[in-house]
Amino acid sequence: MTVGCLGDIVFTVSENEVKTFNNAKWSGSASFGTHQRHNGSSLVEFVGSDADTFSLNIQLTAFLGVNVMEEIDKIIEAEQQGKILNLVIGKRSYGRYRWVIKKHTVTMKYFGKNNEPTVADVSLSLTEYIKE
Repeated sequence: MTVGCLGDIVFTVSENEVKTFNNAKWSGSASFGTHQRHNGSSLVEFVGSDADTFSLNIQLTAFLGVNVMEEIDKIIEAEQQGKILNLVIGKRSYGRYRWVIKKHTVTMKYFGKNNEPTVADVSLSLTEYIKE
């Protein structure tokens, strides 16, 4: 069963493969300008909204049917190429348009034969890509 996706990085749960995420956080903020007024209180003015951010952690494990390095390579490629990705969780698409991977951190926990990682934790930081 597909849980969601970030571009071509698909989150699935089945008897053959478990590749999902946790600690998903979606944040947004607004921009305000402050105008100082002579002999009066400052005036705050709404300027616009900032791009949202989204972060999540993914645990990749070969023991649950995942090719760990293949998934890590997909993430790094998407980040380095600046790919614009759709984020879908369940039936909901998140954000006003799409997302880019701003930062990744990979913690390789265990290694198997040929020194390939068998378990890795990946933290992703996404920034909303606003369509002009």
